Amino acid sequence: MPADRGPGGEDVPVGAAGDAGTDAGPGDVSTVIEPPRFADWPCPEGWVPKPAFTDKDGVENPPAGVRQFNFCEPPENWVPVKMLDWACPAGWQSVPAFTDRDGAENPPAGMAQYSICMPPEVPECPGGEVAFLGETACHPIGTPCPLGDFLEEASIRGLAPGFSGTIIHVKTGAVGGNGSMSSPFGSISEAVAAAAAGDIIALSKGAFAESVELDKRAAFVGACAGGTSVQAPGYDAEAGIVEIRGPASVANLTVTGPRKGIRVLGAAADAVITSVDVNRAMALGISVSGGAAAGLAGIVVRDTAGDQADGTRGRGLYAIEGSSVSISRAVFERNRDAAVLAARSTAAEPLAISLEDVVVRNTQSEEASTDFGRGLEIGDGVRATVRRALIDRNRSEGIIAGVSSPAADPPVVRLEDVVIRGTRAREKDGTLGNGLTAFDGAQVTGARVLLEGNRTAAIQAYSTSKETAGTSVDLTDAVIRDTLAQENGGLFGVGVDANEGSTVTLARTLLDRNRGAGLGVETLPGLDFPALLALSDLVVRDTVPEDFEPRNGFGLAAINRARVTARGLLIERASGAGVTAYVTETTGVTAPSLDLSDLVVRDILPHPDSLDYGHGIEAYDGAAIMLARAVVERARKRGIYLYGTGTDRPTLDAEDLVIRNTEGQESDGTYGTGLEIGAGSSCRVTRAIIERNRTAGIFAWTLDTPGTAEISDVLVRDTRSQSADLDHGTGIDIVNGVNATIDRAVVDRNRDLGIVTIAAPDTPPPTLAVRDAVIRDTAFAECALIPEGANGSCVRGGVSFGGGTGLGAYEKASVAFERFLIEGSAQCGVQLAREALVTASHGDIAGNAIGVNIQTEGYDWTTILTPTVRVHDNDTNVDTRDLPVPEPAPLPEF
Repeated sequence: MPADRGPGGEDVPVGAAGDAGTDAGPGDVSTVIEPPRFADWPCPEGWVPKPAFTDKDGVENPPAGVRQFNFCEPPENWVPVKMLDWACPAGWQSVPAFTDRDGAENPPAGMAQYSICMPPEVPECPGGEVAFLGETACHPIGTPCPLGDFLEEASIRGLAPGFSGTIIHVKTGAVGGNGSMSSPFGSISEAVAAAAAGDIIALSKGAFAESVELDKRAAFVGACAGGTSVQAPGYDAEAGIVEIRGPASVANLTVTGPRKGIRVLGAAADAVITSVDVNRAMALGISVSGGAAAGLAGIVVRDTAGDQADGTRGRGLYAIEGSSVSISRAVFERNRDAAVLAARSTAAEPLAISLEDVVVRNTQSEEASTDFGRGLEIGDGVRATVRRALIDRNRSEGIIAGVSSPAADPPVVRLEDVVIRGTRAREKDGTLGNGLTAFDGAQVTGARVLLEGNRTAAIQAYSTSKETAGTSVDLTDAVIRDTLAQENGGLFGVGVDANEGSTVTLARTLLDRNRGAGLGVETLPGLDFPALLALSDLVVRDTVPEDFEPRNGFGLAAINRARVTARGLLIERASGAGVTAYVTETTGVTAPSLDLSDLVVRDILPHPDSLDYGHGIEAYDGAAIMLARAVVERARKRGIYLYGTGTDRPTLDAEDLVIRNTEGQESDGTYGTGLEIGAGSSCRVTRAIIERNRTAGIFAWTLDTPGTAEISDVLVRDTRSQSADLDHGTGIDIVNGVNATIDRAVVDRNRDLGIVTIAAPDTPPPTLAVRDAVIRDTAFAECALIPEGANGSCVRGGVSFGGGTGLGAYEKASVAFERFLIEGSAQCGVQLAREALVTASHGDIAGNAIGVNIQTEGYDWTTILTPTVRVHDNDTNVDTRDLPVPEPAPLPEF
């Protein structure tokens, strides 16, 4: 074909191809056209206005006749998350929050270190001794043992405040006494029978093998917990060693043996129990029931055994039936089934329990079932407060709160300065090991809560039915880290697992080094009571894959009918994807929705087994994602990825978005796209910076279902070639049946193609409308720059192609351009081939190697070369040679 004739042999309406480029388009260079219109972007708080038209060194260089304008960019290492130092209880240690596994400080770039609180290690002590929370050395429980048989009177009365009556002495083995110190009774029962209201029964050192029943206002004081013990006289499945049915006090002794340890029974009971060691009791260490009240202080409850008859229970403290219990300075260790269990039997019976300065550790499974082993179990209708507590190395769950039936009132739990750590798996099957579990309407709130080294899930929340939906966990100032996989099968290890019928609210929270997902929120298919996650000021980092399947290590995973809102969120160094949203079934399932603002997702890693993926944000099958003020940087394969199957396609609605420095997938160096809108997905993006990604800055494609892309106020620049083969590097790539609109765009310093539209065979062609755009300095793909003989040619479909085209339209694609400038292209300003259609008005095509290259037979030149389009000052203004054109690339699949 002659270079100076059109594709059909017609005259070219401008200077002949191959001329020096001095001829203008229709009219001449003095033709009046409207330049592209740009406006300064409104900057979010903390973002910085920057000139849009600059060179790589930041020097301003607006095109002639085009107004410079300011876009908005976050400062370097922008992290919109605020953490506060925790206020530590007395005796607790202030330690840095951001550390690695070895304890070395490693705050995220852009964030200051802050401090959290840890109690010192509490040693395990021999019988008669204890170290309470905040203490580092063992000491006697209560008073040290006296040299003689009894404490002095002042000490006895000091251990029985409020009791001013006669002191009645009891010495083991004494005979015929009258209760005085010099002539004590020989049995507790004698002393109880002789006591009047307000009297104090003082025990000597020694072992008393008898049961005690206090149904009057009396105090019961031992010489010392290490030397005075009340021992069960024999096995009894129902009786207690000490039974309190009135306003009584028990202090300074040990209770032990094969019966329930201390029972506080009935509405008349108002017990004060201080400095008591309850060890090796049976079934229940301490029980409070029937509307009784009990105040426990300075106590130890340990090694409670299951019932000798059937191996059931073994609980440290059991509170039921409208009782009221307050506990301060207590250690519960090596009990069975549950260290502390509180529940009420009917809705009419309120039950309140408070725990302060407590250690709950090493609870063992129930002997009969090898199940449970929980630290704290809070049931129907209980109002529980836990302040300053270490919940350590229990089984199944550290703390669990929920109801026994849909008709029951849910428990309400408040946690403050609580550490839940090292929860072990359920013995019977190796599952669970959760730190905190809330279910079926339980309401848990907390401040300054640390969960670390638990299994399966640090926090799990769910509801089993619509009737019990409304489970809630709301924590402020929390750290959730080092969650381990489930012992049986290596699954999970999730930081937060919010399931159907639950709402989990987290503020100023760090999730570090968890497994599978830092944050997981899921509603099972077919259920109409969704799971909700509400987040503010969160850092999620270093999530690693599950042990079972070394793939999933997401920062945030939203599944099925899940709902997520977040403001102030940093996700870094997750594995596979920073944020993922999807459905488990492609039909009949309501997809998740996420509303995320002030978000940073960065440094996402690939799956370690395949070295694939590493997406910043991904959404599948109807998932809806809304972003405001978001930065996605240094992800792998794709910065943001939308992919649809079935009848539902994902959507993205984003404002003030930055996607930059996406790298190719580690396995083979392919991809590296900034924003990929795939398989019929839809997006609306306004005010976006897409820069220094690979392969394509924006890539929109579909297979059959039409997709849409509405993009406005966008900078797409410095896209690099694919690292696998140094090919591509396109700014904006619109493929197949995508309907795209682009308003106010700067497409600068990209490679291969600035903007391209193309269709694969037998697929609907794309349509593209562009208004107010500057496309400039489009360079060849990097492979075209490798010296000959260095195995670096760009070959597509057997044809060498290096690109360098500002706007390319191919394979029946339809493009409408209005108010545009295309300049500085290494090969062509505009290239059309294979029945593509471009209509243009008010445009300048100047300073390119070739202004316009058209390779379609019989093309109507007037669609481009209109009276308001100037083609001038190119090396060649119009060219009709058969220059290389790109072939439709194979489209990616999920």
